[in-house]
Amino acid sequence: MNDPRLDGQSLDYFDQTFSLFTDVHYSSGIPNLAFYLLSQGGQHPRGRSSILVRGIGIAKAALVFHRANTVLLLGKTMATFADAKLATEQAAAQLGYSPADIASVTAARQAVGVGTNILVASQSLSLGHAMWSNDRRFSLVLQSDGNLILWDATSVLWTANTGARGRCQPTCSPIPPERRQPRHQ
Repeated sequence: MNDPRLDGQSLDYFDQTFSLFTDVHYSSGIPNLAFYLLSQGGQHPRGRSSILVRGIGIAKAALVFHRANTVLLLGKTMATFADAKLATEQAAAQLGYSPADIASVTAARQAVGVGTNILVASQSLSLGHAMWSNDRRFSLVLQSDGNLILWDATSVLWTANTGARGRCQPTCSPIPPERRQPRHQ
């Protein structure tokens, strides 16, 4: 569990190499590593992320994962890694864990690439990094030269055209109430 890639086939990070057709035994390395990091603490063993997870102990981590799988995800046959991330965060909250413990649940999932495709207020996309849509069809890439590009699977859909002429640093900010669009019911 501490290094799923040791078997030569299991995945240890949720990125563009993941496929819905990946054998469950190989893709289970991702949540296995998240559990290990949550229980023991540490960083991704192969440096796939720089997120440092504070361990909460094996007993608390086991209760979180057990509740997420047997209560919150029960009957959800097509649950995604994003669903599992949310379920483990909710389970930790329902079990009365501290905000620091809940943050560790989030960090453990993010350390294996789950839930890292969302920018929230004050977060930004770093140079040379990308984020993907949940279905992996689209990516937003901030190139090392500062150019921001939106891709579909094979082609550029949009570009900021800032290449080497300046730095584009997309940062997520809350939308002011007066600029929000009403939601249709």
